[in-house]
Amino acid sequence: MLKSARLALSLGIVLGLSVATLPNRSYAGTLLVDSEDTVSATVLGYLAFSAIDHAYDTNVSTYDDVTNSYIGTFSLMDSTENFGKTTYEVTCNYISDPNPDASARLSGNCSNGWTVSAESEDVSDGYAAMIPSDNAITYRIKSTDPATNPLSGTTANWLMKINGVAKTYSGSSFSTSAVGTFGNFHLIPAKNNSANVASGNTFRTVNGHANTYIGPETFEAQYGFTAGMDAVAGSYTGSVIYTLHINAS
Repeated sequence: MLKSARLALSLGIVLGLSVATLPNRSYAGTLLVDSEDTVSATVLGYLAFSAIDHAYDTNVSTYDDVTNSYIGTFSLMDSTENFGKTTYEVTCNYISDPNPDASARLSGNCSNGWTVSAESEDVSDGYAAMIPSDNAITYRIKSTDPATNPLSGTTANWLMKINGVAKTYSGSSFSTSAVGTFGNFHLIPAKNNSANVASGNTFRTVNGHANTYIGPETFEAQYGFTAGMDAVAGSYTGSVIYTLHINAS
């Protein structure tokens, strides 16, 4: 599995190499020249997970590519559904991995699809928490159920949602998707209580041909925030860790 840590921090890991050999054998006679070329190529499993784009409402927030964070200044009762939106790309190109080195061989099977889970880096009372930079402040902004604490509510909250992204391959359209209710604003899973949030499959049935590799897929993680009426003045940081899993057969 691969991880991308913090709210918008990306960590893409590429595993595997591409090896090609081209042995050449030729035979010559008095009247006949016979040449035989044998081409053999081994392409090892390639797995990558990274953030490729960051979007935000310029009237609300900015994005700092040094700290990999969305940053905004809010007054009490200010809220937004567009604090930040990160596009993640998933690449998984193998049905089996022929790497002769067992220790380097990738497990799983990309044709079974992939799933991304999420959890916060910090927790307070069992909830994903935004932590103040001032250690003297004991208040935490907890991510709580929007059904009882919506972004229009009076209690500070931060939320996330997953947007599936469609792509066209060979005339057919395929899309990633949110898992469960994460297609709507949802509380952020707390540390040590991760939840699956997005899914897809880089191998699809295309024009009747099963297990056709369609290339990398993407999805969006979008964040909402409200200062409510109870937030203590200060600077708060919330972080989310995403982990890519290859589905078992």
